[in-house]
Amino acid sequence: MSPVLAICTDSGGLHTYTLKDAGIEFHSIDQNLKAKCCCWSPKGKQIVAGFGNGKLMQFTPELKAAKTIDCPTGVVQGSFDTIAIQWLSTFQFAVAFL
Repeated sequence: MSPVLAICTDSGGLHTYTLKDAGIEFHSIDQNLKAKCCCWSPKGKQIVAGFGNGKLMQFTPELKAAKTIDCPTGVVQGSFDTIAIQWLSTFQFAVAFL
C-alpha cells in the first residue's frame, strides 16, 4: 500500500500528501486551474485530474504535469464540467460530464 493521499477540493485544489520517515511531504497544483475530480492510475503511479471543458491532465504523485489530454472536438457543445473520472487502463479513461 502506498503512503500517498490525493485530495481534490471543492475550490479546485489538487493536493498530495506523502508519508515519509522525516514527516509529511506536501504538493499542490495552482488552485486557479480548478481541478474538478481526480483518480489514481491502476498501478498507483500517476494521478489524472479532470478540469472544465473536458481537459484531463496526468500528474506524478509530486504533481508534476506528465501529459495533457484535450476533450475530443464535437463531443459536447457549450459549457460543461468534468465531474467524475475513472482510469480504466494505460490509455483509457471513463469521464462523466455535467
